[in-house]
Amino acid sequence: MKKLVVLTGLSFLFTVIGFNAWEWFFKLSIKRIDIQNLDTVAYSGQFMTHLTFVAVVGLIPLIYAMTVRLGQINKAWKKTVTLSIILITAVIFWQLRIQFLQTELQRITLDSFAVLGSLNIPVYLLIGLVFGAFLSGITFKLTQHNVG
Repeated sequence: MKKLVVLTGLSFLFTVIGFNAWEWFFKLSIKRIDIQNLDTVAYSGQFMTHLTFVAVVGLIPLIYAMTVRLGQINKAWKKTVTLSIILITAVIFWQLRIQFLQTELQRITLDSFAVLGSLNIPVYLLIGLVFGAFLSGITFKLTQHNVG
């Protein structure tokens, strides 16, 4: 029961952090798209994108806890490696999305760009988190079977 309360508290804390970090994260993502005259405009789905980002950040402790439990990871260093793999793959998927957007926007031959639609950056972040959880869980599960 204590673990459930701690996990819920961490998820709530991460949700609050995600809520406060959205604007910074969005501006950083747009800045990483290195295109001249790139301008962003508010669009109708921006609120849902914000909520998606908040939910994804709030899911980080849950994804980590599920990976540790399902992967039967008991040692502290393995837990640290698991968390690192999950976060690194999330950043890699986020950066891949940025690179894809940059490539797509370079193909448009206008003087000024307007990013009106959803960039789906939080979705790619979530895919990276889930992929990292799967990757680390499978890796440690396979090493346990090979060693034991």
